[in-house]
Amino acid sequence: MSVDVFISYVRNNEKFATSLAASLQKQSITSWVDTEKIGPAEKWNAAVREGILKTHVFIVLLDKQWLNSKVCNDEYFLALEHAKTIEPVIVEQVDSHGWKKLELTVPDELQSRNYIFTHNRDFYDVVNDVVMAVRTNYDRKQLLSRYEQRAVNWKNSDEKFGLIRGFELQHFIESEQLSHDEEPEMTPLSQEFVLASQNAESRELEKVRKRERQADSKVLAAQSEHLIKESPGESLAYASDAWVKAPTVEALASLGSWFTEYIHLVGMWKLGLEVDTVAFDQGGDYLAASEKIHEMMMGETLRVWNVGDLGKIGDFTYPEGFAGCTWGEGQLVVQRRGNILSYRYDPFDQKFRQTSTGVVLPEASGKMVSSPSGELVAMPCVHKEFALYNIKANQAYVLTANGECKAIVWLDENVLLLIEGNTLTQRSLANLDEFTVLLELEHQIVAIDVLAGKWVALSMSDRARLHWHTAEGIGGVDLLSSPDPASVLRLDPAGKTAFIGGGGGGSTPFGITQVDIVSGQVIRHWLGGFDQAVTDIDLTENGYMAAGRSDGTVFLWNIRATVLDNKDDVEPAEVKTLRGEIKETDDIFVQKLEVLWDDENSKRIERLLPGPGRNNNVLPGSTPCVMCDEILGTGFGSLLLWYDLSSEDKPLKGKGHTNRITHIACSHINSLWVSLTVNYNNNNLMEIFVWNNCHEKPILQLLIPYMAIDEMHFDSSGEILLLQQNSKTVRQLLMDPDRWISSGQELSELRWSRS
Repeated sequence: MSVDVFISYVRNNEKFATSLAASLQKQSITSWVDTEKIGPAEKWNAAVREGILKTHVFIVLLDKQWLNSKVCNDEYFLALEHAKTIEPVIVEQVDSHGWKKLELTVPDELQSRNYIFTHNRDFYDVVNDVVMAVRTNYDRKQLLSRYEQRAVNWKNSDEKFGLIRGFELQHFIESEQLSHDEEPEMTPLSQEFVLASQNAESRELEKVRKRERQADSKVLAAQSEHLIKESPGESLAYASDAWVKAPTVEALASLGSWFTEYIHLVGMWKLGLEVDTVAFDQGGDYLAASEKIHEMMMGETLRVWNVGDLGKIGDFTYPEGFAGCTWGEGQLVVQRRGNILSYRYDPFDQKFRQTSTGVVLPEASGKMVSSPSGELVAMPCVHKEFALYNIKANQAYVLTANGECKAIVWLDENVLLLIEGNTLTQRSLANLDEFTVLLELEHQIVAIDVLAGKWVALSMSDRARLHWHTAEGIGGVDLLSSPDPASVLRLDPAGKTAFIGGGGGGSTPFGITQVDIVSGQVIRHWLGGFDQAVTDIDLTENGYMAAGRSDGTVFLWNIRATVLDNKDDVEPAEVKTLRGEIKETDDIFVQKLEVLWDDENSKRIERLLPGPGRNNNVLPGSTPCVMCDEILGTGFGSLLLWYDLSSEDKPLKGKGHTNRITHIACSHINSLWVSLTVNYNNNNLMEIFVWNNCHEKPILQLLIPYMAIDEMHFDSSGEILLLQQNSKTVRQLLMDPDRWISSGQELSELRWSRS
């Protein structure tokens, strides 16, 4: 237990020492005096040493006898060695002048101290001086005096210079924490000075930490971009961590890139081997996927998911492997190697039950397809054969093809189209032995699909080409951009576009391309990645698309909706947007911008605007125009221009749209700008681009189905983009990075994890 003071004295001053200790005790100052602290038979020198070490202040009752005492001098030097505060009290009955004669024998450290004299003084006055000396830290007093002068200099410099920083500030704060209850106290000016130093140091440290967080954020964003094609879950996690670490441009761009890539993604699952088939049932309620049989490995897994809640409802395994699946008569039709079976889902027991005993068939060489009614299933087989299976009758028929049968589809309920070698043939159920050649090429026909009684075929030579039948004959168009090699074809139920799948050849960075059937013009690319090929695609009439990949991954998209569609139950509040228009005045384009603050007040700004380049002026008329924080955003054809109205600089440009911009909006909370136009290549789609802080490239690019809108702006929260027609909201999209993260995590954690 520590003690406040140690009293060093000679025996003739014992009475004074004990009286002083008693008086100090009344002032709550504890003392160590040998008459009280050394017990009977205790080694007094060890006890004295311990007493000195555990006290803070060493009081010397100084007179001639003390100076000549070896014991007292030993006590003094021990206290000095351990940096105790020395307080000399002169008990020799001489005044200050008389003491000077004796001071020649006093140790130097004691001479440097301010003495407390007892000669001709009241005892209690002496006690008060001792109390004051004990409670006053003179080192602290000198330190505070020095900082008081620095505080005055700082104040005289208009608080611009002289603050303490780094180790000096840290040392002062630590010492202040140890002696905060000691005398003297800091002056208000010194307190203000130290607080200003702490704040400045905190700001500087925060700048350093901010730079470190920004550097970490950029590294995480780069990792997200690197993984975006092959590992969507990890890519999203890195992008989210980058944004949380620091809201850098790179972090926001990585989030935008992720949502641009997977904006329509609904779910993703992983099988063990290459996916052979993905197939929706007739109503689009269930999705089945099976693994492909390899020579060395059996594709022994087939799974079924509920499209509504993305839960797995069926899991089939068979050691000999599966050779594909399809749906018909409300049942799942599966070919296990050499055997075809059907299963029906029991919603009460929540499992599939086998409904047929199975029929032996040759091994399938391509995808199984059911007839429009779902009664019959057709499949290409090995050894130049194809087969038909009647689900109700549980009967199969095997027929001979004209060549190697690669694919088969139903033109209608009674007509089949087959790819036989490099020939596309047509066969009727009335006479399957006879066929009509529809298309014959020197190079390979790889896929075919049918919609509303019309067929489209895909061939592959040095590039992919579409073929179709018209009244004038066979039409066709080369695809300027498609997966390499192209191997899968599915027609959009809307009938105007086709989805081309394939990839893995290394020359194209995507697995699915959506193209216009007539022109071959690319609408958009889906599912990027050089390494893995898309092996199958299927679509539903209500807008879902599924795809299987060679690494065993199954993807599910909702083409008509996005993950950023707002699902809030509360209708977003209306907000008055800051809008204006550009008009021509006296042959000079002058921007007359009316900013609506409320119903009564308005503000008008007139400003001559420089053009985007080469002395071009801003187009007048119905050009969209929005103002936010002194930044004016307006369209110039397909460019988005930003004018800083506080400067005379030329505008910044946003590039990427394929058509003239029709609508612009800006969020007041996160500096996100949004522009909209109709896609030039497909008028059934609208482009929505999101820009951050007037950067040249958009951070997010959306394609959504076309809808007639006359207004686009943010709600009052600044997070939700409203697309409106006649003041009625027709679509809401989340435009807040924090909401993007939560939306993506919902997709990743709640859906992808289901297998």
